[in-house]
Amino acid sequence: DLVRCMNCGHTRDRKEYHDRLMEWNQDWLEEATSAVQDRQNEDDAKGKRTELRPDGDAELGNKVSFDEFILPSCPRCGECHHSHNSTTTDQEKQSFFKTDVVFFGDSVPKHRFDISYAAIDAADGVLCIGSSLAVHSAFRLVKRAIERGTPVAILNVGETRVEKEGLGDGGLVTKLESPIG
Repeated sequence: DLVRCMNCGHTRDRKEYHDRLMEWNQDWLEEATSAVQDRQNEDDAKGKRTELRPDGDAELGNKVSFDEFILPSCPRCGECHHSHNSTTTDQEKQSFFKTDVVFFGDSVPKHRFDISYAAIDAADGVLCIGSSLAVHSAFRLVKRAIERGTPVAILNVGETRVEKEGLGDGGLVTKLESPIG
């Protein structure tokens, strides 16, 4: 498991990065844990449930400040991220890390798209399973395959973006309307 610097692309071990976060932010973590517990107690008293979102996020409330949270620096490009005394110029130099995956709504890095386009260009066919192809990053790969005359098979329940945009009319697209399992 890796985390990637969002400034320069440098990767590092995720466990080591998390261990460093814990080491440098022990006081902050204790304060945040206490504030979250206070919020849960307040919600319980009101008959409400503190929600943990599907992506793992949780509402920490106004009692938790991120001003003192320290992010480890990138050994290649960055300085230590400490938001308390940061200026805009400092923010531009500071590195931050994310898990090495593309989250919904994020942009796919250009080098990954170059690899994806090369794979599409070399493929004898493309198989899409369980995708509406509504997200442009996936749709444009299928669109490229169709434009290059490469057959596409789609297994999905419901209309896909390929169908909505009429790209399946040239005989290159086979759609199976069925659940995956």
